[in-house]
Amino acid sequence: HASSKRFGGNRITNYNWENNASNAGRDWFHESDNYVPWGQGVDEADYNVPGAAIKSFHGRSLQQKAYSLITLPMAKYVAADKNGAVSEAQSAPSKRWANVKYHKPGAFSLTPNLTDSTVYNDEEINFLIHHFGLSNTATGVKGYALDNEPGLWFDSHSRMWGPSHVPVKYLLDNSVELSARIKQMDPTAEVYGPASWGVSEFESLQDAPDWGDVRGDYATFIDYYLAKMKERGGSTRLLDVLDVHWYPQGRNDGLSPFNNSSDYATSAARMEMTRSLWDSTYRENTWIGTDSWKVDQFLPFIPKMNKHINSYYPGTKLAITEYSYMGTGHPSGGIAQADALGIFGKQGLYLATYWGGVIDYVKAGFDIYCNYDGNGGKFGDISVSSVTSDIDNSSVHASIESADESRTHIIAMNKNQDGPLIATININSDKVYKSARVWAFDRSSSTVRQIRNVRVINDNKFEYTIPALTACHIVLTEEDLSVYPDFDAAKVTPQAGWSDGTASFDIVATIYDGDKDISKVTADLTPVGG
Repeated sequence: HASSKRFGGNRITNYNWENNASNAGRDWFHESDNYVPWGQGVDEADYNVPGAAIKSFHGRSLQQKAYSLITLPMAKYVAADKNGAVSEAQSAPSKRWANVKYHKPGAFSLTPNLTDSTVYNDEEINFLIHHFGLSNTATGVKGYALDNEPGLWFDSHSRMWGPSHVPVKYLLDNSVELSARIKQMDPTAEVYGPASWGVSEFESLQDAPDWGDVRGDYATFIDYYLAKMKERGGSTRLLDVLDVHWYPQGRNDGLSPFNNSSDYATSAARMEMTRSLWDSTYRENTWIGTDSWKVDQFLPFIPKMNKHINSYYPGTKLAITEYSYMGTGHPSGGIAQADALGIFGKQGLYLATYWGGVIDYVKAGFDIYCNYDGNGGKFGDISVSSVTSDIDNSSVHASIESADESRTHIIAMNKNQDGPLIATININSDKVYKSARVWAFDRSSSTVRQIRNVRVINDNKFEYTIPALTACHIVLTEEDLSVYPDFDAAKVTPQAGWSDGTASFDIVATIYDGDKDISKVTADLTPVGG
């Protein structure tokens, strides 16, 4: 299970907690409907029960022991009904929309007024606190996001927001007001913002109409936002986590890794572009990577975002709350996902939430860390320095377990699509490792499974051949695996045929056994009907 979950995205910008209505905006014909409660697994009979969708979401987080991040609306309106598409003539303000306010003038209610055409954010927070407790309790909601991708409201939600770009002043004033209200009600809750979609929003809030008037000496909107949230908060920290999104952009050569294409060139680009997250020697071939000013401000992405933070609001954490390298049906997607997770850990990212279905090879990219043995086996929780001499074809990430420092975990990836990689792995440790168990996914299957172990490690050094397009989870152990039998190159002759009930065939295999105590070998033929 995921360790963090986000209730966010375009749909949640105008989610109405009072009746669970939301509007799809440009994503789906501006339709207002029951999509959110349906997506959260709410019983159909409860679709109109106040807060049913957020209760279901956070309830599952608690079952999975995951951190919940709940997005609160900040764009003036939310969907008022579930009556289908909103026409241009019904654009806000109209009866199809309810007003959003941050402070309710009267007493809170767990059964909010559905006829006042107003939804109160503080009443929603009170609802969550009533049902789950404060954020500093075991069951409370830990984080709140100040809406989602405001720089795109003019496009994604034009019938709610309108056709004009959001002004910087509007976003800042509302961010300050909503964050202050959150902190009044739940002082230890973490506030995330501004959930910006990408570089154009980081730069100028997507060409905000007043950016030129307010920017002063600030190079970017992100700098301005951080500085002003710090300034306006005074003794109260109004921003705990800088919330940004990061998607690989279309390349200048026409390739777009952000799709499910599996051709050779797209697959190579997908696996390569994770380097923009951390590598100062890499320049992606995109409108970002070929612009020297944008590179100076935003690449490599995580180090540069942390530089902005350290300059303007030190102590603020960093989260990437939307990202995806896609490729669900191809091992390159799993490798890119696994590499991204390793990079997030190495770079000390506070939180990351994937956008999209966690299926097939993308799921494998998670499983290689979070369930590599099928029994909940996890990558260690303490990062260990790891480097590769072949950055073009491989990535490596390592860790140890705080609960069991006798084991070291290594994620090693062969990004080459044409052939195997012979990895010479050197371990700089006071511990003496004797063997390693290995799990992997590859081009033959997105299922992570155990493969050939490393039977002998000498002087904390060994070689391992990683096939093309394969990600391995190597668990170093002080246990000597060479004393256990190991089968290699088993062959059955003939390989296939038909029999009327009597058949003969030969099984030939090489068996290694370090302590040479094998007395009997048994072949299980039940998988073939034997």
